[in-house]
Amino acid sequence: MAALAKSFVFSANRANRLCQKNKAHLKLDRNDREEFMRATKPLNDVRDVNEHGYDGDQRSEKNKPSMHRQGGLAIDEMSVAFMGEDIHIGPLNLREIYPAVAKMRDIMSRQNHPATKGSGA
Repeated sequence: MAALAKSFVFSANRANRLCQKNKAHLKLDRNDREEFMRATKPLNDVRDVNEHGYDGDQRSEKNKPSMHRQGGLAIDEMSVAFMGEDIHIGPLNLREIYPAVAKMRDIMSRQNHPATKGSGA
């Protein structure tokens, strides 16, 4: 389950970056794109710690894991804590970010589904 949660962080953060750097090539409503980017922006810091926290260079110095209080626990960005229906990684509750990711997935699925291509739907 922890690997799945971390995969979510990496994939959603990658989608954020694609929306940011390729907005002219995406057939997305500006408000939908900006809402998605705003909701997923907090994932970047957690992703950076997981990706670069122990590289041993200047980048790793600014991306060291740090402790964050979640309920009765203190967890860092490398840890995943499951508390009821909540999934915490560092300072984030992924359950709060998921709705924006699900909405974008649905928008992109409708755009790329063969039944809706060219139909204006």
